[in-house]
Amino acid sequence: MEIIIHDDRVIEDIQREFSEKYPNLKIEFFIKIEPKGNNPAKKLIMHSGNKLCDCREEHSKGSIPITPDMTIRDVERALRHQFGLHPRIYHKIGSDWLEPSTRHWSLEKQNSTSLESNSESTLERV
Repeated sequence: MEIIIHDDRVIEDIQREFSEKYPNLKIEFFIKIEPKGNNPAKKLIMHSGNKLCDCREEHSKGSIPITPDMTIRDVERALRHQFGLHPRIYHKIGSDWLEPSTRHWSLEKQNSTSLESNSESTLERV
């Protein structure tokens, strides 16, 4: 898959494209807030109806190929370095979206592991 990035893209469109390919993963975008005094910098999640221009530091346009063998860390890093975005990829466990501790796993492995975990939890409830 390839994600096209430009300021007028709506976040939910990118999220939908990503989730169609990886249904047990989701991507969120954050805006970085500068630190005040001794407080560390914070990140606030962007509403999915916002445009990318609302959460970017770098306003270049282009595209990024996303392949099943890329790690979660690689995807997040590429979007950050190439386009000034602050993404975070989550995986689904049951009805919860969690930040994976396995950021070095490929998208394909994380997606299929989440799918298996969700299937097992459904079977346990029966």
